[in-house]
Amino acid sequence: MGIKPLWTKTCEEETVKVSQRRNAPLLYHPTAYHEAGHAVMAYFLGVRLKKVSIVPGKDYVGRLLHGKILRGRYIELNSRNSMEKNALVALSGDIAQKHHAPRSRSGASKDHEEAFSMATMVNTSPEATDAWIKWLKIRAEDTLKLRWALVDAVAWELVKKNELDREEILAVLMRPSRKGNDEKP
Repeated sequence: MGIKPLWTKTCEEETVKVSQRRNAPLLYHPTAYHEAGHAVMAYFLGVRLKKVSIVPGKDYVGRLLHGKILRGRYIELNSRNSMEKNALVALSGDIAQKHHAPRSRSGASKDHEEAFSMATMVNTSPEATDAWIKWLKIRAEDTLKLRWALVDAVAWELVKKNELDREEILAVLMRPSRKGNDEKP
């Protein structure tokens, strides 16, 4: 059961849904935060971003398009580092969504399958696989908490425009922070 908006409020020419829960965030859009989490993690791992969207498709409610992380015909031969990047990007969407809206329903089964696939390729036992995924989730949570202002900014922009191309994503990520710090975090 989703949270139904109590009213809408116009803020800088955008309609923002305000939740019925008292302590809920002003902007309640789990999919925007999910995709923003993917985008911010990919950016900081040096993955080439192409497009991020919250326009639903046949089998998804949002998506991030990015350059290849894994190269070649036989992905088993890719470096552990590339597989780790791929898994971190995959796990970051659900982590950002849950940070923003803890009660939201996860739609990240394909993301989790991708991370598990990478984990089974670089680990030799189920225990190592589970430990590796747990460690990557901790890394992703730490990275997104440190960069939360950027996740928030990308999510807000997604809600306004529904889709962002590479230049628009980079423009949001390169904006000077509100604290007056002009450097990229």
